[in-house]
Parts: sequence; C-alpha cells; structure tokens
Amino acid sequence: RAKSNTKKAQIDSQFVAEWRARAAEDYREQLALHAAGQKFDGAEMVRQRWMKKCREETGKDILINKQTLINHAKGKPTRAQSNAQKSWLTAEETELVILYIIELGHRGFPLSHRRLKEHVEEI
Repeated sequence: RAKSNTKKAQIDSQFVAEWRARAAEDYREQLALHAAGQKFDGAEMVRQRWMKKCREETGKDILINKQTLINHAKGKPTRAQSNAQKSWLTAEETELVILYIIELGHRGFPLSHRRLKEHVEEI
C-alpha cells in the first residue's frame, strides 16, 4: 500500500533524526577527548563527517546544523522530543486511539468529534 505524503515526511524526519543523534554522540565523544587534553575534532568536522557518511551509506543527503549538533551534544532535546513531552497522550495511547478509529471506520461507523473525545478521555 502506498504511503501518504505525511507518512513519508515522518519517515524522512525520523531518518534524519537518527543520523543527527549519531553525530551528536560522536561530538560528545570528541568533547570528552578535548576534556582529557587529547586531539579532537570540532563540531564542524563532526558535522561534515556524518553528512558524508550518510551520503555514502544511504545515498541520501542530509543537513546537520552545527548549532543543533552542539545543542544536542549538550543534552538539549530535539523538537520532536520536546513536543512529545507536551502531548496529552503517550505514544502508546495515541496508537490505541488510531487503531480504534480505523476499526470503527472498517465497521462503517463514522466517528464524531464528541465520540472521539469521549474515547480519549476514557484512556
């Protein structure tokens, strides 16, 4: 089954986030080397290395912002993580709601906003 544009964008976003996380981990290791007085690579070198590595391994070009790399290495949450913390539902609860909506749709029962709200509040 073909994926929606929204799902494709979500998959792409997760792909980039995984590579950015790997780059941030590498940069944290470089900072540890620096703290130990050893030779290390700066944020720009790490950024370029991981963008190149992604292109070589997957054939896809990604952009890793230098300041974003520095922030994530310092432990600042990604935008997705920050937004997830603000969510009313956990990821598991969201999945349950989506499955419920799909199930009702397959049975031929349209779901009103009010009924959906009631179901969410039961969770």
